[in-house]
Amino acid sequence: MIQKSLGKSRSRIHFTTDLWTSPNHLALLGIVAHYTDENGSLNKALLALREIVGAHTGENQCRCFVDVVREYDIEDKIGYVMMDNASSNDTFMEHLEIAQLEAGYRFNAHERRLR
Repeated sequence: MIQKSLGKSRSRIHFTTDLWTSPNHLALLGIVAHYTDENGSLNKALLALREIVGAHTGENQCRCFVDVVREYDIEDKIGYVMMDNASSNDTFMEHLEIAQLEAGYRFNAHERRLR
C-alpha cells in the first residue's frame, strides 16, 4: 500500500534519515518518506530500518538508501534529504548525486541536503 501511495505522490518525496548504534551494537539506518498523496494530504511513512554492515561511511549509508528507493521504485521522485551534521552525511549525498546522475536523474547534493 505504501509503495502504491508513493508512486501516486503529487510531490517529490522528501526523506529524513538517521544512523545510530543500538544498545546491542548494531548500526541502524532509519529512512522516513514525507510526501503529498494523490488526494493532496501530507503523509509520512517509515520505509526502512536497515542494518549497515561494515563501516559507518557515507558510501555504505547511501548504498542502503539507494537500495530502499529502488525497492519502492521511487528513484525518479527523490526530493530533499534531512540529515544531521555528521560528516559522513556529506559523503552520503555526494554518492547519492552520482547514483542519481548514473540513473539519468538530475540531482544536486548541495541543494537537496537539509540539516
